[in-house]
Amino acid sequence: MSEELIMKIKATVILPTTKERAPVLPYSVGSILKQTLSEIEVFIIGDGVDEDTRQVIHSLMQEDDRIRFFDHPKGDRRGEVYRHRALTEDAKGEIVCYLLDRDLMLPNHIELIYAHLQAHNFCIHSSLSVLENHEIEFARKPFFGQYKHGDGSSPATKGHYLFSQVGHTLGFYKELPFGWRVTPPSVPTDIYMWKQFMAHPSLNLLSTEDPTILYFKRGDHPGWSAERRAKDLSKFYPLMASHEAVQGFERLATFNLLKERAGLLSEPIIIRGKTPAHLPGRVLRKLKAPFVKRR
Repeated sequence: MSEELIMKIKATVILPTTKERAPVLPYSVGSILKQTLSEIEVFIIGDGVDEDTRQVIHSLMQEDDRIRFFDHPKGDRRGEVYRHRALTEDAKGEIVCYLLDRDLMLPNHIELIYAHLQAHNFCIHSSLSVLENHEIEFARKPFFGQYKHGDGSSPATKGHYLFSQVGHTLGFYKELPFGWRVTPPSVPTDIYMWKQFMAHPSLNLLSTEDPTILYFKRGDHPGWSAERRAKDLSKFYPLMASHEAVQGFERLATFNLLKERAGLLSEPIIIRGKTPAHLPGRVLRKLKAPFVKRR
């Protein structure tokens, strides 16, 4: 990569991956390379990749010199320390974005995040969840709006944001006490990281309704095989180049959201936007406990 191009880099994109992910990478990485903001560098952070995955990554690097591959052995948890090393030693972007290797960025994701981070240092976009039946709905977020550290208690500080939704300035990352580090086994890796930002006195957060990520969750970790996931991604990836198709995603998600909200109006009990039937089992058990007669 030429020195002239390095000087123009506006965003560093972190995409972690591991073994047996070869089938999905052309889609997730491809969605990054097709962004409307092109002054980017793409860091693929390898955490114990296998040879097939390594070959696919090298093939992608030959097609686009904005990609860098950090090939590490399998580390603790999700290889968080490798992300930290790349951001502190190698990143040149003004901002940092993230993408799971199973998700897709809509074409304007980085451009909008970059614009929002001119006035803030941490930004969360909305995402569209693609369900297994290919229905599309808005992924839930705990907070919309602006928040600064010290504004008081807020759902913003819970850090319950999806990995691919988040962007922040590189300068803000370098102010953190630790950055990415090995996560305790009982805590989700991304939430553990975001809470570090939420606790920082410089936090200036913006959470928007912009739906710029297609989120594909397929079961609990590790979930579906990469081959099966790739078939899913292959159905949506070609549509990313169509402005009309992207608008269609947003309209369909909005329609499904309105339909859900209309259905809630007829429910006698709503708890945090959910009916009892949709609450996790552990929550239901807590609610029922006071009414269960002890023997």
